[in-house]
Amino acid sequence: MISLEDASLTKKGIVKLSSATDSDS
Repeated sequence: MISLEDASLTKKGIVKLSSATDSDS
């Protein structure tokens, strides 16, 4: 089971990755 904190961090990580990818392309 993923804790809310982990889920939040994962979401932030995904957003960061998405932003980095968007900036790259």
